[in-house]
Amino acid sequence: MAPLRQLARPIADNVRLLPYLCLQSMVDGGNQHGMHDYWRSQRVPELTDEVIDVVCGLTDTITSPLSYTAGFVMGGTAGQVDPDATAVGERGNGFELSIVAGWPPTDPGGDRHTAWVRQGWTDLRPSSTGVYSHFLSGEGAAGVQAAYGERLKRLTALKDPLRPGQPVPHERQHPATPVLAEP
Repeated sequence: MAPLRQLARPIADNVRLLPYLCLQSMVDGGNQHGMHDYWRSQRVPELTDEVIDVVCGLTDTITSPLSYTAGFVMGGTAGQVDPDATAVGERGNGFELSIVAGWPPTDPGGDRHTAWVRQGWTDLRPSSTGVYSHFLSGEGAAGVQAAYGERLKRLTALKDPLRPGQPVPHERQHPATPVLAEP
């Protein structure tokens, strides 16, 4: 943060260490039960002019007052863990940029809101190095494989005994190994 603080005097400077539970619950108020939401994310190694232009453009074209973009600084102590030591994988320095559309069930503009997310995701793609597995949404099997890489095989093998042939409810990230029917 020191380089940013040297650019100009901030209006407010609230950057500080947070307890994990506080960080995890920061967006609870904007993600209330029953609301519709759709998100996609990209990992970028740095905030280049191109990336900043995309994020500012998303802000200019936002389609719902419940939609937002969020940026998460990655790295630090977690980035010192060998990527092959955990299922999560890449924890190196960079920024995870999430584009989130939120709208109430009565809003007929769901297609417009998801298109806004997809366009932002596409616009960030040239600067992306992938996606952090916890931010997967509509990437499908190819996106899951890209996020986990070779670690996906190990993770699936560890989880299969806990759920033979069945995915964990509400868990899209880690598909179970298919069970072959007896002839």
